[in-house]
Amino acid sequence: MASRPSRGPKPRLHVRNAGPRDVDVLVCHRHGMWEDIDAHTSYSARALADADRVYRAWLLPRLRRHEVVGFIVELPRGTAVGSGCVWLRELQPRPLWPAGKLPYVMSMFTEPSARGRGVASSVIRSMLRWARKEGYPRVSLHASDMGRGVYTNLGFERTWEMRYDLRPPHPARRKARPKRSARGARR
Repeated sequence: MASRPSRGPKPRLHVRNAGPRDVDVLVCHRHGMWEDIDAHTSYSARALADADRVYRAWLLPRLRRHEVVGFIVELPRGTAVGSGCVWLRELQPRPLWPAGKLPYVMSMFTEPSARGRGVASSVIRSMLRWARKEGYPRVSLHASDMGRGVYTNLGFERTWEMRYDLRPPHPARRKARPKRSARGARR
């Protein structure tokens, strides 16, 4: 079982907007996020490295066009200990909701040594202030089990989403089928 960081005095945190020059930090933190989320599924190092390249190519132009807004949390000496991004996703119009963009929180990560010290909450509060200032009516996200408490404590409400995978599952994610006996019954 992983040990929790010691709970000494909370360091003074500084949250700043991230730009294209910060793409390495954002990609590194997203990599860490996937390692944390998928610890029980075990993506290979190659799969993560491939995902990093694809994400970097996707993220950089969107940071430049301000379709993704990044936030980095730094300690007083400039060490990045956490980050997250808001992707402005295009939505279809529907009753009482005009067409437009909706901020979607993604790629949240806190360095293990800084966990339990308010890093993720600082990022989310900064995102919410930014979204209010920009006039957006809502922010959404998909929470990992690890992060759900942070979002709930800040007032996020759980919603329900479903999906249907059209590709076969990753071999490590397939459920083992019960073996059949000689008579064909499952054991």
